[in-house]
Amino acid sequence: MNPEEKLIRDLQLWARAKYGRRAFLARKLGVSKQLVSFWITRKRTPTLHHGFALQRFLKEEAGQDKDESG
Repeated sequence: MNPEEKLIRDLQLWARAKYGRRAFLARKLGVSKQLVSFWITRKRTPTLHHGFALQRFLKEEAGQDKDESG
């Protein structure tokens, strides 16, 4: 799996686990909810800038999940 596919797969898993809180992610990244939906459904690919922002966001979220469960 290439890095782009992994990023989108991780985003899809986050969206499912967080019950599709796409508006929350959109606000955090400063993009539209529709654009986040397009990324999740693979209708569009995140730009390099947004890809790095998504990686940071998902890493932060994973850290918060660990803090809440432990």
